[in-house]
Amino acid sequence: EQVQLEPLALLAPGGASVGNTLACSFRLTNPNASRRQWRWLQETLSPEDPGCALHVEMMPSGGCLEAGETAEVEVTVCGGAVGVLRRTLLLGVSPAGETLRLPLEMRVASP
Repeated sequence: EQVQLEPLALLAPGGASVGNTLACSFRLTNPNASRRQWRWLQETLSPEDPGCALHVEMMPSGGCLEAGETAEVEVTVCGGAVGVLRRTLLLGVSPAGETLRLPLEMRVASP
């Protein structure tokens, strides 16, 4: 395993109303004896994709993890439509070329 992800999904069942932001976080840990680099692979969603209504920002959006190091990553989410919105965040890990998948789900209510 190149990098460990915790939690394995970001779920916000309490959610927020349309247009309001919600902050959550996840941790990346490098269990290896050598450095690993990671970055958020921002996908381009079609306007028809329901995940398109879930606006996401990630800080930091990439970095370097030394052996045994853990990084805390902040995710800010804003729903642009009412309902349970889902999206999968992709994180690329080098040098192995692994892609981690982080499911994200948020309940969005009317204002």
